[in-house]
Amino acid sequence: MNRFFTASIVALIAVAACVPAAGKTLVLCYPGGSVREADAKPATDQMLRVMEKMSGWDSGSFTSEFTSDMTKCGALMAAKPDYAIVSLGFLLQNPEGLEPVVQPKMDGKTTETFRVLVRKGTFKTMDELKGKKISGTPLAEPAFVEKVVLAGKYPLSSFVAEKARGSIKALRDLTGSKIDAVLVTEQQFNASKSLDWARDLEVIFTSKALPIMPLVASKAKTTAKDREGFIRTMERFCDDKEGKQFCKLFGISGFVKADNALLNEARGLWK
Repeated sequence: MNRFFTASIVALIAVAACVPAAGKTLVLCYPGGSVREADAKPATDQMLRVMEKMSGWDSGSFTSEFTSDMTKCGALMAAKPDYAIVSLGFLLQNPEGLEPVVQPKMDGKTTETFRVLVRKGTFKTMDELKGKKISGTPLAEPAFVEKVVLAGKYPLSSFVAEKARGSIKALRDLTGSKIDAVLVTEQQFNASKSLDWARDLEVIFTSKALPIMPLVASKAKTTAKDREGFIRTMERFCDDKEGKQFCKLFGISGFVKADNALLNEARGLWK
């Protein structure tokens, strides 16, 4: 599964284990992904029910909402949920009232990079790609891609850019010459290496290291004490017997306090 989605699932379980269950809500927004609400909702609900049972809470005392539609995400976030897992692009665009709390560590890092892939021998630079077709799931958030991923150096209007529902289809379209380039996340890039036709592709652009999206808390719905307690609990989560199983399953080595210095770099690019 996608790095963002798997980290989100583990964080969702962790939230259920760490906060009081007095009608708490968590919103999970997964922009431009191929994970369907119909598949994600039962999985997250089942995990929450397990945590409620383990914690001695009444079933249904903690609720979650999942969407890959950013318009719906905006509506869900407007209701000010207690906690949320949203994309970095959404946080940069909607910083008011949201406090980054913790970040997952995956492959030993709290960052990831984005890459642009092309067929070997077609283009060597982003400038050569201008006027050509580029696709990818990150393009569900064009402003984030343009300002942060591409660091403002390459306006998307310079390309024929279109979002993709899934990275595999986009990569197949690339190898089939239906498009000219694909923008991929780090997880998508690593997964593509196992594909038979990966040897026919090459990287022509690599972004700066950007933070894996932290779990955020509503400043209006949670107190500073709540958030600090959550950070302390999450820092120990993957060392816990039950937590360790979930972390191992989803490839997460641990959780750390959100790195504001790293987030500030992304905020600077956004501004």
